[in-house]
Amino acid sequence: MKKNRCDSRRFWDRRSRIYDAQVIPEYKGTYKKIVKRSAHFLSQEDRILEIGCGTGNATIPLAGYVKKITAIDTSREMLDKAKEKMEKSGNFILIKLFRSWIWMLHPMLGRVPGL
Repeated sequence: MKKNRCDSRRFWDRRSRIYDAQVIPEYKGTYKKIVKRSAHFLSQEDRILEIGCGTGNATIPLAGYVKKITAIDTSREMLDKAKEKMEKSGNFILIKLFRSWIWMLHPMLGRVPGL
């Protein structure tokens, strides 16, 4: 099982180099729908947790609707891309978990303010 987690991280690290170029042209409308539908249920006082944030394509637009977003991904490279996109925003705590984040998530929830 450990090998699979490492393989997954490596896969998404490599994929991060071309992810936005391939995904945004195809799914830009889908990301807009996700944000629009989600925004209806959110308020400026909400704090949300996004698991599998990738390069932040839904995370960044949702920032305008909530107080804070905690974004998690297993790929360091995906998080780096998301961080580049988020540099202009002050609403994010970007949590970088490189190994087995799913196993680490439960104890971490007690330390994330608002969750």
